[in-house]
Amino acid sequence: MYLESLSLTNFRNYVSLELSMGPGTFILWGDNAQGKSNLLEAVYLLATTKSARASNERELIGWGAMEDPLPAARVAGELSREGERTRLDVGLVAERAEGAAEVSYSLRKQTRVNGVPRRASDVMGTLNAVMFDPQDVDLVTGPPSSRRRYLDVTISQMNRDYLKALQRYTRILTQRNHLLRAIREGTSQSSQLRVWDAPLIEEAVHIHCTRRRMLEEMSQASAVIYGELVESGESFALTYLPNPKELSEIGVEEGSAVGEVIRARLSANMNREIGQGVTVVGPHRDDLRFDVRGRDANLYGSRGQQRTVVVALKLAEVEMLKANTGEDPILLLDDILSELDETRRRRVLETVLGSEQAILTTTDLDRIDEEVRSRARLIRVEGGRLVF
Repeated sequence: MYLESLSLTNFRNYVSLELSMGPGTFILWGDNAQGKSNLLEAVYLLATTKSARASNERELIGWGAMEDPLPAARVAGELSREGERTRLDVGLVAERAEGAAEVSYSLRKQTRVNGVPRRASDVMGTLNAVMFDPQDVDLVTGPPSSRRRYLDVTISQMNRDYLKALQRYTRILTQRNHLLRAIREGTSQSSQLRVWDAPLIEEAVHIHCTRRRMLEEMSQASAVIYGELVESGESFALTYLPNPKELSEIGVEEGSAVGEVIRARLSANMNREIGQGVTVVGPHRDDLRFDVRGRDANLYGSRGQQRTVVVALKLAEVEMLKANTGEDPILLLDDILSELDETRRRRVLETVLGSEQAILTTTDLDRIDEEVRSRARLIRVEGGRLVF
């Protein structure tokens, strides 16, 4: 699996770009703020239909295009897989809100496969990618939402049914929260919660059991890799923290028991949920914990240990995608090699050189090992333009 070409229109600081690619390693180099990371973000968008960096995806539309009557951006790529080619296309359109006192926009996203409009859930997994970013340490130190997002994107690339269940769960959760607030305000009755509880529990069971199975695989793989990255023999463990926590005591195949626990906790927390106006039980409150030497790396780990946890996690993700899809994911490395010591850099580079396609960015070519440079295609990036 690899991209044959990449095309950008009004994406970030790229007004227009056409890049011919193919298998192998690509090194994008140049000063900061020239657009290197934006190219990686574009590939990640094709793979996941989501931005790896933007909190509001309207930021992906170039500033110059925002002056147009209908601001829009487009990312397209041609994917080669086992001799077959697939055209992926993600369009972003900013629609101006009518009648607003201040200028405001809503974003409409359009995804296409071979020119045919498709839902995001049907696009995920067509192209798989793993992103390595210096900010990934936030997976350890950041809020639970960042870890859930990482988990959801990783699993969704391997399991479209999981993504569809997650989307249904999110819609149901939104409706249930609206109802909770209406009950609090006295405009609805608590008996109406039963309408939403049954489908919510059904999707929650699917999400929980899938996460458990995938995390067991990821935990084993990342523990082995972590051991390869350190010389001190320190242990590493990845622990799933489900909500409610009693679910950790139930076997992964016991879906009916999982559902009964969630149902009981929803009932027990009904008054609390009405008072807060939000659902406090379910996988949208799950978390992960990373333990080094039996202690939470978020609270007690050094910066080096936290970074090693992330590298081990990402390398395990690569292995899992290979095992579950039978194909190499595209590797996207955003200037991370300078952040790693020799042992960790060597392990990451082994994965890069063994992959079908990898894209690296750097501000200094001397930071890239000579063996990698000699086998790579070098592209200089200057102000949203590529110099060959």
